[in-house]
Amino acid sequence: MANRKELSRLTLTGEGRAATPEALRLALDFLIDQINRNFQTIADTPSSASNGLPVGGAATEHLAKIDGTDFNTHWVAAGAPGAHAASHEPGGGDAMTVGAAATVGSLRKIGTLALEACAGNDARLNNNRDPNAHATSHKSGGSDAIKLDELAAPTDILTLNTSITAHGLAPKLSNVSTQYLSGTGVFSTPAGGSGLTHPQVMNLVSWGF
Repeated sequence: MANRKELSRLTLTGEGRAATPEALRLALDFLIDQINRNFQTIADTPSSASNGLPVGGAATEHLAKIDGTDFNTHWVAAGAPGAHAASHEPGGGDAMTVGAAATVGSLRKIGTLALEACAGNDARLNNNRDPNAHATSHKSGGSDAIKLDELAAPTDILTLNTSITAHGLAPKLSNVSTQYLSGTGVFSTPAGGSGLTHPQVMNLVSWGF
């Protein structure tokens, strides 16, 4: 590629005559080379004039306009957004939907409908409410069957005792060894019985009585 001194020698003769075609070709190549060099310099050197971005800037900063002038920008630190809760409330500039479907984020009104929120003092949250009917779950074969021998210790109430009309619990024992539970549901000594205990009877037999 011709330099400036060689280009000057080839384009003009000593008599000031016009340059030869060869000289013109070299001159054109030189100009194209200079233009390419200038464009490369611009591309390699970030500046406001070349791409509208100021040099520098950190990962936590963002670009902001200084004024209305083109390319007049600078880097500023990213800050937390200002208070703007009202903008998301009904009637605000960026209002959120109220009572949307369960899978959609939205504001919820307090109430008793399907898409409304339940207040903390709502009667439906009271633990004193009666449970739904579920007796079958505690019966034999149920999902939460209760074992008879795991119930609480009974009292002396006779309500559930067996009778001649219904099955029930056995009556409380009389603590008299000569008595037996009769068909009427009471403990009594069989008719004609001596009232003696079995060991006493065996003793009498052994003495020959």
